[in-house]
Amino acid sequence: MDRDIVHPGFIVLYSPLVTYHPPGRNSPVQLDHSLPAGIVADFYRDIQASFDGQMIVMKNLDPTEPFGPDAVDIPFTKELGVGR
Repeated sequence: MDRDIVHPGFIVLYSPLVTYHPPGRNSPVQLDHSLPAGIVADFYRDIQASFDGQMIVMKNLDPTEPFGPDAVDIPFTKELGVGR
């Protein structure tokens, strides 16, 4: 987008922070403890500041801080009344 190349205006990131996911559909996501402290917050802060389009982040750790005022967070939960 910065180079004025045709782009759909959105990107999809699949599990950028999840380093291990145990077998099974409903198993809890576990963070690799070798990751530096604050990396989750830094990741979400950076993508909010660095990308002007729509970003879909799938199979990832939840944000540890609230999003900025321009961001919209829609969790996909399969639970009635919570997210989508």
